Amino acid sequence: MMNKVLLEGRPTKDPVYEITELGKNRVTMFLACKGYNKNQDADFFKCIGWGKTAERVRDYVIMGLLISVEGQLRSYTYDDPTTGQHRYETYVKIDHVNFLESKEDRQKKNAERELVPCNWQESDNLDPDSKDK
Repeated sequence: MMNKVLLEGRPTKDPVYEITELGKNRVTMFLACKGYNKNQDADFFKCIGWGKTAERVRDYVIMGLLISVEGQLRSYTYDDPTTGQHRYETYVKIDHVNFLESKEDRQKKNAERELVPCNWQESDNLDPDSKDK
């Protein structure tokens, strides 16, 4: 039997990296993938990576970067602690990530994210408790 998934798309946000209670590295991201039909809306897939893969995703994947993800479709069930309802969730377990844009494109996107324009001037008083209004 085979369980193989290949997706191409862009992360909707920066991946979330964490260390679990058991001390394992985990990264989670949502990948937006367009369909074959031009008029079709994007589909969003939850992708989870572990160990070295999680570290690689944390270090190199950013929001909007075109990547491909190879992995396996996984599912699990749990009881929602707030409602007590039985929930079923499916995700892609990341085995490999391939970068489909050049290093220069990645660096440019990273630089654009770090340079947030600010129109603040010294004459602007942003302190709401200030007496000068």
